Amino acid sequence: KMVPDPTIPTACTDGATIRYNPEFINNLSLKKIEGVCCHEVLHCACGHIWREKDLPFPVLPNNTPKDLKPEELERLKLLLRHDKANMAMDYAINPIIIDSGLELPERCLIDEQYKGLAMEEIYMKLPTPKVTFSKVSLGGPRQDGQCNERSMTIDGQPRCGDVESGGNGS
Repeated sequence: KMVPDPTIPTACTDGATIRYNPEFINNLSLKKIEGVCCHEVLHCACGHIWREKDLPFPVLPNNTPKDLKPEELERLKLLLRHDKANMAMDYAINPIIIDSGLELPERCLIDEQYKGLAMEEIYMKLPTPKVTFSKVSLGGPRQDGQCNERSMTIDGQPRCGDVESGGNGS
């Protein structure tokens, strides 16, 4: 099932549904739309959604606030693993898509050193995403989509702590 979702930047899947930002898709060529669809389907076909939970948590960054509550620390670990895993998954599948003759949007993750490797192997080679923190407590997003008390940025992307909303995306 494919569902338009203007709240996400590109596209993602949870293994049952592919969500996509209509504005993102409308600005792509047909070849790139096919590539994005293939990308999301490959996340499912490779079992990425289900294999992620077996990956170890990355080492927490040195700047992790010492006053995090246990549930905030757990959410942070899940977010870091999810973001690092999603990068590893993309490095694993994007060369397959390009080699098949399809195209992907600019800035997709491709690196020859990871070609042919399983996402678990790539995950172990990748650095932990960089995290910056602000405010006071790592809550999930509010009804209005804004972050609760503490917000963070992972590799330059604002995050509220909602690992479920992202899925595995482009």
